[in-house]
Amino acid sequence: MFSDRHAFTMIELIFVIVVLGILASVAVPRFFPVVEDAYIAKAQAKVSVIRSGLQNWRSLHLLKGDGGAYPSSIDDDSDASKLFCKVTTCETNGSAVGKWSKKSNGEYLFHLDSYDIVFDYNSTTGSFDCVSPSNVCDRFE
Repeated sequence: MFSDRHAFTMIELIFVIVVLGILASVAVPRFFPVVEDAYIAKAQAKVSVIRSGLQNWRSLHLLKGDGGAYPSSIDDDSDASKLFCKVTTCETNGSAVGKWSKKSNGEYLFHLDSYDIVFDYNSTTGSFDCVSPSNVCDRFE
């Protein structure tokens, strides 16, 4: 009565699963660098905003006649209004990939899967610079 075939055979299903497994084994290793590049792009954007905020801070205080000094800290309760926290949404807890944490006074870490990128804030010059090895920091210049 039913001469048409309405189902896949077990061999056909196994063949499809094997082909999908081979495709996945080729695609997944190529995907991991893309994820790290996305995290680095996120960090680059936030570093740019922090640097811009520091320049705006100084310009504002120059216009007010306050001497134009940079804030002594970018993450405390001073009148710098937690510049770092506003930009990074205070991601300073833990060491999750793609998040920030405070290492010490003026030093901040951006966490990646295999390493951390270290940044240093200098309140004298108003610089927020990468101090990791140069091959990492070249992306933040």
